[in-house]
Amino acid sequence: MDIYEKNLRALSKTHSHLVQMIEETIVDNAKVKVLRKSTDGIEISYRRPDGKTITFHDDINLSNLPPGATKLLNKKEWTKVILLLGFGLGVYPEHLLKLMDDKCTLVIYEAVPEIFKVIIGLKDLSELLGSERVNLIIGDGKLDLRFIQKHHRDIARGRFYVLKQSLCIETDEAAYEKFRSQFKESKMFTDVNVLTGVNRGAEWSDAFLENIPSIMRTAGVARLKNLFKGYPAIIVSAGPSLEKNIHLLHKAKGRAVIIAVDVVIPTLVPAGIIPDIVVVLESNRTQFLVFQDIPLLRSIPAVFSGEVVHESLSALYPGPTFFAIIHKHPASIWVQRFWLDKGSHMEQFGGSVAHTAFALAQLMGADPIALVAQDLSFREKLHAGEVTELFYPEEYIEQNKKRNPIVKDIFGDERYTLGQFLTFGTAFEQRISGMEGMVYNATEGGLSIKGAETIRLRDFIDEHCNVPLTDFAKVIESVAISHVTCDFDAMSSDVQGDVARLKTIQKDCDRIIKCVKRLKKLKERNLLSTVEAVHLVETIERLEKNVDDPIVKMVAPYRYRIENYLCNNDIKDENLDVIQDFLKYYRELVDAIGSFLTKTNGLIDSLRREAEISILLSDNSLHIMERYFRAGTLHLGAGMVREAATELETAANEFSNFSDPNMQKMYWPLALQVYCLLAQLYIKQYRYYEAREILGVLMSFTSTKNDSQKFILNSREIEEFVNLCNQKITMWKKTKANKESLLVKAEENYGSHIESGAFYYKAGEYDRAARAYINAINEIRTLLVKNKSAYAPETIRLLSAYYGLVETYAALDKQEDALIVLDSALQEVNRIRNLDLQEILEDLGVLYIDLAQRLGDHSKAVSVSQSFLDILPHSFILDEKKRNLMQEGIAQISRMI
Repeated sequence: MDIYEKNLRALSKTHSHLVQMIEETIVDNAKVKVLRKSTDGIEISYRRPDGKTITFHDDINLSNLPPGATKLLNKKEWTKVILLLGFGLGVYPEHLLKLMDDKCTLVIYEAVPEIFKVIIGLKDLSELLGSERVNLIIGDGKLDLRFIQKHHRDIARGRFYVLKQSLCIETDEAAYEKFRSQFKESKMFTDVNVLTGVNRGAEWSDAFLENIPSIMRTAGVARLKNLFKGYPAIIVSAGPSLEKNIHLLHKAKGRAVIIAVDVVIPTLVPAGIIPDIVVVLESNRTQFLVFQDIPLLRSIPAVFSGEVVHESLSALYPGPTFFAIIHKHPASIWVQRFWLDKGSHMEQFGGSVAHTAFALAQLMGADPIALVAQDLSFREKLHAGEVTELFYPEEYIEQNKKRNPIVKDIFGDERYTLGQFLTFGTAFEQRISGMEGMVYNATEGGLSIKGAETIRLRDFIDEHCNVPLTDFAKVIESVAISHVTCDFDAMSSDVQGDVARLKTIQKDCDRIIKCVKRLKKLKERNLLSTVEAVHLVETIERLEKNVDDPIVKMVAPYRYRIENYLCNNDIKDENLDVIQDFLKYYRELVDAIGSFLTKTNGLIDSLRREAEISILLSDNSLHIMERYFRAGTLHLGAGMVREAATELETAANEFSNFSDPNMQKMYWPLALQVYCLLAQLYIKQYRYYEAREILGVLMSFTSTKNDSQKFILNSREIEEFVNLCNQKITMWKKTKANKESLLVKAEENYGSHIESGAFYYKAGEYDRAARAYINAINEIRTLLVKNKSAYAPETIRLLSAYYGLVETYAALDKQEDALIVLDSALQEVNRIRNLDLQEILEDLGVLYIDLAQRLGDHSKAVSVSQSFLDILPHSFILDEKKRNLMQEGIAQISRMI
């Protein structure tokens, strides 16, 4: 086996994804030359594109490492990361690896694959390349920066050092700067995610524990895996640009999977645009406002994060529901074995609901994926419609304009943004860089997203949404309602066992605190060498072993020691008061366990109730209608509205299936109670039309409540509920009318192929701009053949399209094509001599003359001016333009003479 094959085999064990790239790299011997290869060492040269030559040799000396790097490497008890910029001849990283202990990770970035390929063919580096402690990144294409997230704790706490090989950096300074920039962005993004987890960890944990019974009874997102493989998907966010193209989503319905983020629902649904699925991520307790009073939620499937607030969202939502445990949350890891078979876990990235929607589209196998209203910036408001007003005070936007950066959008215009928006954009770019499918940015405004091709939504639909018409929501619903198995008894037993362990740990922490306090007093009296002090230390060490239980990770979200996560000071041992640090740690641990146990006590009660309901539903001694009625009332008492409504609906369906009059008479009182409860539950779920229909029937069967009919409404209560439903329905109709006007406005302003050409030209997508203008020309020509009466206005539009196409060809540096199109435009000008369009033609003439001048064809500019003067011989402006051109021509001839 030669050296190259040996090195490649070693590389395949640790970096298999790089092997193909290295194999496909073609080395230009004129660029990379081996100057010397002997027992004395290796020397090669690399010629950059600008002609500068960099010479490498392998006499590397690591004795002069920077003090910071040496100090870090000497900290044997720490995990740590060294980032080396430049692989070079492999000598530096090879020697560096020998200095590292097994707690140190070496990340190497080499920008030039050709140099790397030459080196692994000259020198045996198999030990380095096959080491599990080495993370290798090569090339300037898709940068794999996952090491930042994996080693974030070490990087954030200062257990990280960057070393540079200066000669390597000189080979491609732009590539190394790109790496530095992307590293900085990724680090910032990961910082934001960690800080969010630190600040809201307890809130997320509380919500998750409350959601466990619902998670157990609900389908997991794994049921959606590859459900729409190869189908296009449109992810609709809530950016203000949605108001430009919202009307086109009607055209996409059934032709692409429409995935909506939660905050866009108040804009979409009243406008009659029903998404195929909505993603609900936020644990904010006001998030229910985006769903409030929308009566059509029953027909919209939803994917909920496990951390969504239970009582106002996940327990209430009436539509088909899935849970996605998207955070690697300690509490979810704790009990995940009880729903692994349900497939509730989904990969998390990015931190926003739009990122989760994107991950869902990938899970479903969608390709291509279009992003709509992903502005990542703003001017007057953060969201389309009136959503901004739901969550932010009036002065919020103005305050953020003053303190946040100004950026350039895809057209080069200035907009405002937020720091978190920029990190969201980085997350999208990183995700896109590592995927195989196509991603399009159909936002039609906002910031650019690298890797996502800019496109108008209409063009995305026309070009990519050509699949058979499909009711995607119905398909999703069909997989949501299939049976879910739950073992509440086993889970309850395990949770109680873990609670007992945590209580023991909490007691041991209290004992440690007492021992440390006593030890502190002995220290103050210089009595640390006494028998008592020795005994205290031994007790602390023994108790610490008890406390060092993996189960303690579950309570981390309740902030014990978490606030030190991003603190760099704790790497300086000499600055720490060890005893005080002990006290702080164990006091916080005691408090964290206490907070966690408070929630788990509620969880245990919930699991017992759910186990009781499971037994009830399988009790064949009761009629099925009775079973589901009782289960519904138990869930209603627990605030689980969705489950209660589903069970009571089952009970109602059983009653409607009775054909025996005696059975109908026997269960009529129970049916009355079922329908009374259903009417109230539907109101809680904003299903006002359905509630009003039931209440109308119940009006004929009112009664006075007694103990046996405690769920039955009286006439006054029914009337109040009916009035409430009527009020809400009236409000809903007004909201619909308002949002439908938004559709009309969008449709009126969206424009034709000419507007598409202008859009793409301004966005720098010149090839698409040219296609749009050509489509406009062909479309208008066809119309002129069919409709002679439209000649005047359509010819003006035709000249506008020609003008745009000439501009575009000029931008593409297609001079000859631009001049040919200009001649075609002049032929159209000659056809409209007799039309009364003087003012418009005069303006067009000026534009065309200037355009010909910009193309650098002076004679063509003169010809254009004469063509327009032939039609408008009395135009002072055109005449002056021609005179100036003639004078310029004379001046040019004079200079030549």
